Amino acid sequence: MHEVVSVWTVLQALRLVREELALLRERHTTIQESLNVLQHSQATFVQNFAALQMNQFVCDQNFRQINQLYSSSEETLQRNMTGLRDNLATLEQRHSNLNGQHTRLQQTLASFEEIMSEVKKNMSSFQVTTSLLEQKQAILQDNQTRFKEAQAILQDNQTSIKEAQAILQDNQTSMKEAQAILQDNQTSIKEAQDVLEENVATLQHNQANCLQIQDTVAGLAISLSEPQKTQGTGAFVHGGQVFLVNTEIGRTWEAARRWCQTYWSGDLAHPTGNFYHFMQKVGDRVKGWTNLWMGGNDREQEGRWVWPDGTVLDSQLPWYGGDPNDRDPGQDCLDLYISFDGRGLLWDEGCSALYHFVCGRSI
Repeated sequence: MHEVVSVWTVLQALRLVREELALLRERHTTIQESLNVLQHSQATFVQNFAALQMNQFVCDQNFRQINQLYSSSEETLQRNMTGLRDNLATLEQRHSNLNGQHTRLQQTLASFEEIMSEVKKNMSSFQVTTSLLEQKQAILQDNQTRFKEAQAILQDNQTSIKEAQAILQDNQTSMKEAQAILQDNQTSIKEAQDVLEENVATLQHNQANCLQIQDTVAGLAISLSEPQKTQGTGAFVHGGQVFLVNTEIGRTWEAARRWCQTYWSGDLAHPTGNFYHFMQKVGDRVKGWTNLWMGGNDREQEGRWVWPDGTVLDSQLPWYGGDPNDRDPGQDCLDLYISFDGRGLLWDEGCSALYHFVCGRSI
């Protein structure tokens, strides 16, 4: 419907352009007639100017005759002078009339130039309008082609809709049957979920037991393979690493790190995984009220605590209330404090303190 209205609009615009073209042609005819009148007036002006020249010539002859007759007859001279004055008055009148005609001719020419300028503008507008009309005609033809294509597509869509309606009716019947089957399946799935939850709980319990067994076996293997390093210490496995709790002698943080690098082929501890489980395993291997060096420190940038590999410490680690606070200058090393009941907290401590330590390395 929108395309039909657009076609009607274009046809109306075409009719208006044609009417405007007819008016422009009539105006052009009027201008041509005015031009003819101007040309005729110009010819009349030329004739009058020629007559004026002739009158001047006659006047010269009359003056010569007057000069000739002056000596013969004063009375004749006076009559001739009177006639000459009359001729001169007539010439002045004709000259005045010619000046008026010349002024009117100039005004007419100015009007003609204005009219011609307006005609040029109208012709330019007409050319633009004609170009737009041609573009609209091309668009109209294109729209007509598209309209025919759309009609064909609409007919195909109507056929497809009828087929889809038939399929939809079949699907509705199948859906009702599927809903009944789904309700039965939901009941079965719920029963299976209950069984699965029981199996998951059993599996988690078994996994926990397996991890404990793995840690115990790994610790025994380390004790058997490296008895000179683990004697008097506690070795255990956690998060894919093997850790060694050294409680033989207190060392500074730097000395403890060198010991771990030299004798444990690792570094001060950088535990991954569940940190609370790690602290529990450490607490099982030391007596209460024990301070242990860990790998964390903020020695390079105050307040930025990192592990030996440059990894930033997790903000959720169990710090002692208010720590790290760098209360005393040089509290730049991480101390794991194990209380008498085996629970652990982290402190920031001066790196020169003599504490036991925890080493770690990959399995």
